[in-house]
Formats: sequence, C-alpha cells, structure tokens
Amino acid sequence: MVKQCDGRKIELSPERLEKLEEYAQQLINWNGLSLIGKSTHDDVFGWHINDAISIFNIVEEIAQERPGITFVDFGAGGGVLGISLAIAGIENIALVERSETKANFLRNIMKFKQVYSSCNDIVDANEICLLVRGVSSITKTLQAASVERITNAVFLKSYDSYREMKEAKRYWNFAHKMYPRVARAAGKIVALQEISKKG
Repeated sequence: MVKQCDGRKIELSPERLEKLEEYAQQLINWNGLSLIGKSTHDDVFGWHINDAISIFNIVEEIAQERPGITFVDFGAGGGVLGISLAIAGIENIALVERSETKANFLRNIMKFKQVYSSCNDIVDANEICLLVRGVSSITKTLQAASVERITNAVFLKSYDSYREMKEAKRYWNFAHKMYPRVARAAGKIVALQEISKKG
C-alpha cells in the first residue's frame, strides 16, 4: 500500500513491487552515473520510488480525462518518475534526458524504449503532460520543454512553489492544484492544467 499525495492509497501487486525493488537496486548499482544522491542509498524507496508513486492517482486521472496523452518524465536522469510509474501501471510514458550517459542507462540497462533528448523529438504525441522532479523552476522548465503541445504538468517541488507559480503566471495561463509531498522529500506537488502561453 502506497500513500498518495491526494490522501488516497494505491495497492501494488507483489510482482510490481518486486520490479520496483529491482529498479531501486539498479539505481544504486549504477550510481556512478549520479542517478540519485548518495545520501539516499539507505532508503531508495522512501526518497525516490514512493515519491514517484505518490502521484499515481493524479497521473491516472489525467490519462482518463485526456485519452492518448503522452506523459513525459522531463529531465529524467535515472528515470525515477517515468520508470516507477510505468512499473506501477501507467501507460504511454516517454523519458527526456539530455545526458547521453544517463540516456544509455535508461535504454540499455532499464530497457526503456522511449528515451529522447528533447520533447520535440516525440513526434507521435499530440498532447503532452510533463512529469518533473528535481529540475529547474516551473518557468525555466516550461521554457526548456517548449509548451506548444504541453497541456498539463506535474511538478514535485522542494522549494518555494508559490513564488514559482506566481512567476510562471507572467508567461502562461493555467489552472493548478497543490498537494503535499508524502515521501521523505519535503515540499509540494504542483499540478498544472490547461497550460497555454500568453500573447
């Protein structure tokens, strides 16, 4: 049973939990690539996997409301958001990672097929929902991702979420919901809907 940021819980099958455990071990085994912080090795599940799975219900609702949407783990690194959610049962996930070394880990070690260097490379996606953890500010992330096909985004933020949203609203229109982070990482989860660029 994994606690969700919206207060609900999700029960994962033993098979899915086993695959998540195997993935957590791979993050440690290959951490010479700086996939996760060394200080989190003692509890990869608490710091990383549970943090990713805690947004499962939010992502699932977006998938139901917007059939065919592609979920993009943007700045994927070791793929914590995208791979964890894919193992848990979310479909239509792509990973965007500019570091070729980390992208090779995702493709060759984790056997994840949809790994790209930018959102523009995902040519078969009509609509994108960004999944973002541990990257730059909301404004800089939306600028870097290019917002034309991005209608939704879920940010796992550690710092000043309110200030970042206020700044982002200078450039984009969007509705939003906020949730507490329930894993070991402190902060907020910010879910943006109906994103469109101003002007």
